[in-house]
Amino acid sequence: MSGSSRMGRRSALRTGLLVAALLLSACSGGGGSAPTGAATSPLSSPRPVTSPSRTLGVGPLVSVTDTTAGAPTFPAAVSLAWLDGVSQEPAVRLPGNGLVRWQGSRPGAAAELLPDGAYRWVGPDGSMVGCGPRPKVGRAACIGVDPAGDTAVTGGTSAVRVVYGPGGDWLGDFEVGGDHTAGAHPTRTRDEAVRSTGVDMGALVDFVTRRAPFAGGVTGDPHLITAGGIRVTSQQLGDFDARTGDPAHQVQIRTEAMPYRTDVAEVTAVVVGASGHRIEFRRTGELLVGGVQIVTRGSFRQIDVPGGVVVGWWPPGPDGVVDVVVLWPGGETVSMAADSALGMTVVDHLPTAAVGGLFGTEQAGPMAAPVVASTAPEVPDPAATGSRGDFLGRATSSAVLTTDAIVQSWRVRVGESMFADVPPAPVPQAAGPAIGAAASLAAEKYCAAAEMTNTSDIASCVFDVARTGDSGYVEYHGELAASAEQPAFPAAIAAHWPALQLGTVGTPVGLELGTQVDTSVPAGGRRVYLLDVTSAAGLSIRAAPCPGGGRGDEAASDAAALRVFDGGGHPVSERRSNCGRGQTDVLAAGSYYLVLAGPNAGPAANFKLRVSPN
Repeated sequence: MSGSSRMGRRSALRTGLLVAALLLSACSGGGGSAPTGAATSPLSSPRPVTSPSRTLGVGPLVSVTDTTAGAPTFPAAVSLAWLDGVSQEPAVRLPGNGLVRWQGSRPGAAAELLPDGAYRWVGPDGSMVGCGPRPKVGRAACIGVDPAGDTAVTGGTSAVRVVYGPGGDWLGDFEVGGDHTAGAHPTRTRDEAVRSTGVDMGALVDFVTRRAPFAGGVTGDPHLITAGGIRVTSQQLGDFDARTGDPAHQVQIRTEAMPYRTDVAEVTAVVVGASGHRIEFRRTGELLVGGVQIVTRGSFRQIDVPGGVVVGWWPPGPDGVVDVVVLWPGGETVSMAADSALGMTVVDHLPTAAVGGLFGTEQAGPMAAPVVASTAPEVPDPAATGSRGDFLGRATSSAVLTTDAIVQSWRVRVGESMFADVPPAPVPQAAGPAIGAAASLAAEKYCAAAEMTNTSDIASCVFDVARTGDSGYVEYHGELAASAEQPAFPAAIAAHWPALQLGTVGTPVGLELGTQVDTSVPAGGRRVYLLDVTSAAGLSIRAAPCPGGGRGDEAASDAAALRVFDGGGHPVSERRSNCGRGQTDVLAAGSYYLVLAGPNAGPAANFKLRVSPN
């Protein structure tokens, strides 16, 4: 889906009610029940269908409508709108550490704006743009990379994109709208063209890979996805801990029955806790900070919260939907959309920590293969592809054997609610009519527009649309699914940056903090160490002095490098050269990996360093 803001894309998808399909379903019989687990597809199996009108995502602000469900005829990198400058849409801007963090309403899209006019941007699908300093005359030179690894280079006075494939082959010159120009074959290779822009490519790939990981979310009737990728559906009503155990990033959600039908539940309020400060957002669009309602007057507002956190509030568009984002100084976010008709959607991008809740229970150590202590078929399969088995009950609860029991264990306990009021008394819930084949088929056509790949996400979307007849759910399911899938960094690009990603750890060597490492790593080789952090702290990395006495910097492409990762594979330090000094983020207690990677070619690299708590 295209667009940095939701408004235009949501209006395009929300094409109306499927009244005819629902009338047909009443006559055709057939059944359908709510999705309940990671591998469950309760409706007829989703199949490839032609969407009524499909909007293809080709960039943050530009879309191509394709009624034949085909692909655009030009590389997606051509339509990355940030190649033409910083987006002018309303957005949160948070200064700090020599730059300004930019955050729009769309989950997963973020940017860093530098004082000299340079900037870095990443989109929800993993697309990225880096632009050099703003010149006195002409346009800044920019680089854009799409998820397929195609690279667009711009600069000078022209908006023309010179595009190279993942292997560096020239694909052609293109106008902004995708028209192929008659440009001659460039005399420069892709790598030479990239270097000529002056864009700090090392800083760009570090920024893209260090953005906060997906940490759970919910949408629809209600369908949850945990940080580890488990899909769960539950219609229990009340207040629940979605994320608890991390005082700086807490989330509670409230679920109620829909006002006009009791067979459908929805999220009606969310409260975010940030180191003792409460930000509450309601389905009505009301925003409360510290229990005090914020007055909004129809235009974007940015509200500062003590402790460096900021909140962005976007006014309702033609569809009446209000967006709110909570942004922390480190770039972590909780993105929320309040739809008065369809309830709320919540998408978290927060640091990995030892936390619990409906959005996932994480342990302090490596997260490679946790096990759910249950064989009950109702509990989502912890071994499902891409999952980490993090859908667990509260530790103090009794034997937990069903999905409903796990959800029940995370009800907010007495005295621990962050909401400004108490939840309303739950109303009796009806079972709802069976969903007929015609309604399911029509819903599948609408859900195809979201381009989801996980069968459970597709089934959840189909269920919500078919049950209610409202295609507005498609947008929300698509955004939640896209965040949960965490698109892979283009392999052709990653190959040029050793230690950019954790990769396969094999059997890491235990390394006690403060112990010196003195080793060499051959070209194409890696060494992985396991670090045990016993209490929250940042780690300092002191390597051999750099030539000329410098502190060291991010490692160049194809050069030897080191990086620290958490147990889930998310980087918690910059990708640095094998000399000088660096440090990690402030880390929660747990286990982490130190990766030392040799260069892509040439002689082995020597690493002499010590990792110690700050």
